[in-house]
Amino acid sequence: MCKLFVIYPNDVIQSAKEALREAEAGSCSTDTVHLSFDYAQQVFLPNLPDQPGPIYFLTPFKVAIFGVANEPEGTQYNYLVPENMLTGKGANCIASMLQHYLEHYSRGETHLVVHADNCVGQNKNNIMMDYLAWHVAVGLHNKITMLFLPVGHTKFAPDAGFGILKAKFRRTEVSSVPELAKCIEDSTPVSKLNRAVIVGSEHGEIFISTYDWQNHLSAMFRPIHS
Repeated sequence: MCKLFVIYPNDVIQSAKEALREAEAGSCSTDTVHLSFDYAQQVFLPNLPDQPGPIYFLTPFKVAIFGVANEPEGTQYNYLVPENMLTGKGANCIASMLQHYLEHYSRGETHLVVHADNCVGQNKNNIMMDYLAWHVAVGLHNKITMLFLPVGHTKFAPDAGFGILKAKFRRTEVSSVPELAKCIEDSTPVSKLNRAVIVGSEHGEIFISTYDWQNHLSAMFRPIHS
């Protein structure tokens, strides 16, 4: 069962936190997780805090940051996508990184609650709905609830992690994607909130593939008409 809502139920987040605490105590297994995801404003490399004037490089190297915040767990995995990967910010790219997160960092929860903004090209579209429905159809989850921000609201969980890592980034000399990853992890040394995942290198190496979910799923599901 895949549901679509336009509300932000804080009680769902609280219940997921309580279930996680009980699971860590060994009294039961957690079956619900709440994730929020979004893109941060891209950063430019190299970053030189003490640069006295305009940067020497005519065109700085751009790196996109896609964050997946697990609010019950208190973690945010920030995916670093260098510009030479040419994946864009569409739904195929988001679904691929979300799939990587669920494969490597989830705890096997059966009920997935995901929260996103109202960007039509990235989140509120047939590709994302088909992707989530596919997860239920093949048994990866029993239930998925998709939530969107209310109209007029633009800030939610990932923005807190983005704000912290950007503050650290502005004060740190960063010349490469691995150095950016270290900067992000050093931004929250105590809470360990911010984690970094490198999607690809400056040299063209691909560590996390972007799949063509649109073509793969279009034959399985009918389009949702507005």
